[in-house]
Amino acid sequence: MPNSQCKDFELAPLTPYSRDIFLPTGNKELDDFRAFILTLSVVFNELKDSFWLLQQLENGKPEATRGKLTITPYNGQWSGMRWIIQKNLISFLHEFSEMLLKNISTLDSVVSQTIISKMPLHALQSWEKLISSTSPKGKKGSFNRFIHRVRNNVGFHFESTKNYMNGYKSFLNQEDYKHIKKMYSSLGDCQEKTRFYFGDAAISGYLIARYKEDGITEKQVFDYSRDINNALRFYIEESMKYLEETYTQ
Repeated sequence: MPNSQCKDFELAPLTPYSRDIFLPTGNKELDDFRAFILTLSVVFNELKDSFWLLQQLENGKPEATRGKLTITPYNGQWSGMRWIIQKNLISFLHEFSEMLLKNISTLDSVVSQTIISKMPLHALQSWEKLISSTSPKGKKGSFNRFIHRVRNNVGFHFESTKNYMNGYKSFLNQEDYKHIKKMYSSLGDCQEKTRFYFGDAAISGYLIARYKEDGITEKQVFDYSRDINNALRFYIEESMKYLEETYTQ
């Protein structure tokens, strides 16, 4: 049997670090910074993985007829998965924003500011966009209101069942979907062959309405997410250099 590999797994060579670099040292300021960097590495990986999933879907994007997808199991699952990933990505952005707010003292520390000064210009520009979104003015902006509402209403709060009902009604009211006369499911003998497309309708309906009401676009969400990872990629690299130096001293 041939050894198959996942697509789009082209990575740079391994860079080694001290094994115990993230273990507590007893120095609170240093330990807080280490924990912050470790958390940012998780953030980077999660965002990257979300974009990988979106790219795999894009690779299998079905062809539309007159701008619309025909009703088939494949097209329904493709569209539903894309909306689910968006929902999770938007909710994740909110959680990341909250994490930054709780670590302002670490962000403003001398160590952090020194690391920021070493970042390349393009990464620094992305970093400034990221930080501005966590300012008091940024927190009140339409983008932060948008990610807050999505996270609280359909992101991680499944007990808010009425929000899913509202999303479903919104889906049926969309001009592109008014022609749909039936809702469907695929009832297979396992999860791989099964999908409930009316659940996807609830999520897509909610997000489409939220995008329109808050004046936010899908492109803004994706661009902001890429800006985050562009900034984190170089911030983490410089931070790891610093941690290696302090660990080996």
